[in-house]
Amino acid sequence: GSLMYFNGTDPVEIDYALQGDAPGGANLRIEDENGVLVRTIEAERFSGTHRAIWDGKDEFGNDLPIGRYEVFVDAIVAEDNPVQNSVAISGRVDGVDTRNGEVTLILEGDILTPVGSILSINQPQSGGSSS
Repeated sequence: GSLMYFNGTDPVEIDYALQGDAPGGANLRIEDENGVLVRTIEAERFSGTHRAIWDGKDEFGNDLPIGRYEVFVDAIVAEDNPVQNSVAISGRVDGVDTRNGEVTLILEGDILTPVGSILSINQPQSGGSSS
C-alpha cells in the first residue's frame, strides 16, 4: 500500500495505474493507521492510469479524523488472479532529511518518502502538494 495524509478538510487525490484490465473487479481499499478498513472505493477496471478522489469519509459517510491512512489497489482478472498495479499519492513537502545515507522528503503528516520514489514536484496552485 501507499501512505497518505488526510488533513481533515481537503479531499485526497489517489493516482493509480493498472497494467492490465481487471474484469473481475477493482477497488481502492483505505485503511487507518491500525490496519482497520475504513472505506472501499470502486475503481476503474481498465488498463491505464486513473485518478480517484477520497473525501475523508468512511463507508457510512462519517468524517474521519486527521491522520495517516494507507491505500491499496485490489484489481482481479479472475479467480483471485491479481492485476499488477501501482499507486501515487500527492502531498505537501514539509522538509528534506538524510536518513541512513538516503535523501528523504518529509511529507505532510510526517510521511517519509525516498527521493527516488518521487514522480514530480509541482509548485502549489493554492494549498500545496507534490507527488
